[in-house]
Amino acid sequence: MPRWLEIVLVAGILLVAIILRIVALRSFPPGLRYDELVNATGVDQVLREGPTIYFTSGGGHEPLFQHVAAIVWLLVGRSAVTFRLTAALFGILGVIAGWVLTRRLFGSRVALLTMAALATTFVPLLFARLALRVIALPLFTALTVYAMWRAIDPESDDPGRGRPTLWFAVGGVTLGLALLTYPAARVLPFVLLAFLIYLAIFHRGRLQNCWWGLLLYFGLAVLLSGPMFLYLRANPDAEQRYQQLSGLIGAFDEGELLPLVVGARKTLTMFILKGDSEWYYNIADRPFFPLPVAILFFLGLALAIWHWRRPAYALVLLLLMGGLVPGMVSSTNPGFSRTINILPVVYVFPALALVGGANWAARRWNKGRNLIMGAVVVLALLYFAADIYAYFGIWTQRPETQVLHGPDTLELAKYLEANPEIENIAISAPGVNYFDPWDLLQMDLLLSRQMRPRWFNGTNSLIIPATDEPVTYYFRDDAPMNDGWEPLLAEDQAQNAANLDAGQLSNFSVRVLQDPDQATKQLLASTTASEPEQFGGLVTIRGKSGLENSYLSGETIHLTTVWQADQVATEPLIVFVHLLNDQGEWVAGWDKLDVAPEYWGEGDIFALNHALDIPDNAPPGTYLVTAGWYSPVTGDRLLTGKNDGQVFLGEIEIRGR
Repeated sequence: MPRWLEIVLVAGILLVAIILRIVALRSFPPGLRYDELVNATGVDQVLREGPTIYFTSGGGHEPLFQHVAAIVWLLVGRSAVTFRLTAALFGILGVIAGWVLTRRLFGSRVALLTMAALATTFVPLLFARLALRVIALPLFTALTVYAMWRAIDPESDDPGRGRPTLWFAVGGVTLGLALLTYPAARVLPFVLLAFLIYLAIFHRGRLQNCWWGLLLYFGLAVLLSGPMFLYLRANPDAEQRYQQLSGLIGAFDEGELLPLVVGARKTLTMFILKGDSEWYYNIADRPFFPLPVAILFFLGLALAIWHWRRPAYALVLLLLMGGLVPGMVSSTNPGFSRTINILPVVYVFPALALVGGANWAARRWNKGRNLIMGAVVVLALLYFAADIYAYFGIWTQRPETQVLHGPDTLELAKYLEANPEIENIAISAPGVNYFDPWDLLQMDLLLSRQMRPRWFNGTNSLIIPATDEPVTYYFRDDAPMNDGWEPLLAEDQAQNAANLDAGQLSNFSVRVLQDPDQATKQLLASTTASEPEQFGGLVTIRGKSGLENSYLSGETIHLTTVWQADQVATEPLIVFVHLLNDQGEWVAGWDKLDVAPEYWGEGDIFALNHALDIPDNAPPGTYLVTAGWYSPVTGDRLLTGKNDGQVFLGEIEIRGR
């Protein structure tokens, strides 16, 4: 193949890869899923606190992806698009690295087909459009293997081109970085050691004078990744997710081989029979390859096994097996995320079969050489086009996928961007408290215009902004308005009808508060006024309602407290309402805040509904109901003027049944 043609094709494939990975990042898939939001909290932590050796959120995360994303946010801003752009960049660089590695091992034609598959097929495309750390691993694996090959180059008379030390150093750095990306990377050092053992047995002369270089290679990897592993050794509970997903290893340690055998069978047959069954990373059960490509894959695999004495073939076989091992031992298999490290080599096998078959056919029917090559190109393009459609036309559009990514929040964000005249808003959603902040974090990343919505869960809370302007409320269907707020908020029937006609905000109910000041007076009038008591200079109690004089044991106390925000909180807060016996001991409680304190405004009024379940065995007697605030981070209470961190709401009698 002429050099100029190869350059043109590589540039064209790279352009396609870039377009497929950066177009409409916010909308395909629609919104951010939970794992992406967990990663976003890690990026915020890096920007707030500096470098972090390991993230314990979400069951445990290696640190590299979040640190790179932090740099991206510093350079181009904080948003859902720039967050996913980090993954897209890893994916694009992974396509280039896959081409570079394959070209070195098998030549330009196999490399071009491999590169095209990495650029367009379903699995690499899916992971390159999600802000997850997993996509960084194939890039660093390809670079690590390429550097080792260049340093040793078992099939060249000039390994390293006189600079093997440089390549050993580069490989050591990329191996260390690979280990900081995803748990599946921990198999990679063993794959590399297996390849070195293979060379020592079958190509012994190639390792002469390489031992110092290999020491540098693995030494740099240990130097970079060692601190993280030392931290994990000292804090084994920090890696809960890894322990959950590698459950079959424990079964193997206990002598149970059957689960491991079943896991191996499922993983090995994912290429042709049944792929990942979860919609997180696949069209459920869709095999990794369509049938024609799967046949080519197994033919290429057979070809590689036949030529196993050639180091290039042995290397890709070892990398394939090593990439499949995490999927085999995972408690959820087959899993495309756990087997992500097959990406640098998995497309090499069908490419080997296709190029080898085309060359054989061209030699046999020389006159039809161009026709044969044209047919190969057409078949490859059909495969690539089908996988692009599978991603954009099927997976991202299926309700099973959309429900994982919060499309309702994205829909509201686009609606608010298209209607800049809407300014004062409050949004009711489930994920607005310290323990479940995902809805407000998602909107914070998705919304491109500058707004400060109030966030609350309308099922058991209501916030009234301190403003003279009307306020528009958006109640999501999974956080509907409590009936108790009905007298305060009028339904915007015209807007709801217009939204229905336009097919927008289908999962929201819109209500408008025309006079917030009047609503505040009405709310306070419905409660028993409390002596104003300020907590930590942040919030003051204004009233309470619903507390009765006596209850039976086993009943539930329902009451409402009303508060005024005195200033915006900069740290998370929790409100508590506790039932205490006559000894001051805790009997029952409600510790939760369904109004986001970092989004309320000075002077806002908010009401909270509480439910305290009286134990069935609560002895008859007099009990106290108290309320207060504390930090869920430190556990410290916000102090009042009395310095006891709580306010007395009432005294009740509990009677036995």
